Amino acid sequence: MSEPIRRELDGCFWLVERNGVKVTRCWTDLTDEERAERSVNRGEEWWASLCMHLTERLRYIGDALDLYCYPEEDGEA
Repeated sequence: MSEPIRRELDGCFWLVERNGVKVTRCWTDLTDEERAERSVNRGEEWWASLCMHLTERLRYIGDALDLYCYPEEDGEA
């Protein structure tokens, strides 16, 4: 898999090596393999915390850009 576009949307930074250089990248800017490596032996509290943080960021981005996955179907936004 190619390196994801660096967007820095989530603010959860990790130290990774890219092309022999150590750099920091957000969780959502990591490759699948990098996320898998950093997921090993993480407990329920860690996952819950990450989930809550990513939820907050996703809501913020959706609100800031007025984004919706689906068009209004039932009159609710």
